[in-house]
Amino acid sequence: MSFSLAVLVGVWVLILVLRRQQEPRRRPPPPPEPDGGPRRLALLGYWAEPGAPPDQSPGWPDPHDLVGEWQSKDRRAVVAYFERGTLLREFPGFSPCRFCGQQTGAREFTDGFWAWPEGLTHYVEAHGVRLPEAFLERVRAGPDRSAAPFLASLEPEQWVQGGFEAFSPIILKDPRPWITDQGAWLDWAAANTPARPREGAATLEEVRALCGRLSHSSWRAEVEEVHGRWRLEAIYGAWRAHWYLQRSPAGIVERRLLRLRPSDPLGLLTVEQANEIAVSCDGPWGQVRVVAGTADGWLVWSKRPADEWPTREQLETSLGNGMRFDQVGWTANGKYYPILLPDEPAWRWILTVEREEREAEAARQDREGSA
Repeated sequence: MSFSLAVLVGVWVLILVLRRQQEPRRRPPPPPEPDGGPRRLALLGYWAEPGAPPDQSPGWPDPHDLVGEWQSKDRRAVVAYFERGTLLREFPGFSPCRFCGQQTGAREFTDGFWAWPEGLTHYVEAHGVRLPEAFLERVRAGPDRSAAPFLASLEPEQWVQGGFEAFSPIILKDPRPWITDQGAWLDWAAANTPARPREGAATLEEVRALCGRLSHSSWRAEVEEVHGRWRLEAIYGAWRAHWYLQRSPAGIVERRLLRLRPSDPLGLLTVEQANEIAVSCDGPWGQVRVVAGTADGWLVWSKRPADEWPTREQLETSLGNGMRFDQVGWTANGKYYPILLPDEPAWRWILTVEREEREAEAARQDREGSA
């Protein structure tokens, strides 16, 4: 089957549905926050992934940098406090300890103020990893009864990998009863771990120029040097968040920003423009095309060069029940997922990630074949 944009877009009239499934409530809803928004839980105890590309980390620390002395009373109190936590969410798989390799679980707990992975107990008890003083003060103060109504309302969520570089709950709740915030953990980690600038690091002026180039009318990136590393902040309307990145060459900083950046609504591509760019990126690794589109989003299909493009029947079967913008599907001849309308930088970033993932998979298969 030859790839025809006119056929795919003109005949395959498929609606990408952002499905928000409602879970039947079995417990009373959580009490409203003073500002009317979801309850904000401060993340704690998440670590940088060993060997991961530097642009993928939000600035999580290496736990080896946080080993220190504990007062035995405080350590016992923290371990007991963790054991009293309320289950918040579950993830697939397990996380090995960065020190000894022991499997440390894949669940997350909360006290109504902080949220931590279940393996954090092991890091504190077995390896003496230090934690922020603000959290220790919460432990020393004992349970806060003001969190009881929220904790009583919690129903654990299951989160899975899905969509383009996304982790999301299987069932989306609208409105969200809670959200997590990693800002305090990142700030403390940056202040309490050594800076490790990379060779060829860009200057602050160069990174500011890069932030300006990728910013647009709806989203702005700013940078400051804090604790010997870059503190990147994104402003998107009333929403603000920040991350850290070791001082790095401009290419790494750009990749980090592209992972964070939403598309410019004034510069969105048409399907024809997107596929023209995609054709120019075809290679031995594979091909990517927009195979269907609406005013809200597109369906993207990624395949190996020898595979056929999907038939109309395949697409209708794949999308018969609708898809959320955080889901991904697989068939024998490729993978597919919906995306929000992109501008050129966002679309080129998607193509880059697809190429790198397929090249990495091919390299892995070659290694296994020669083993």
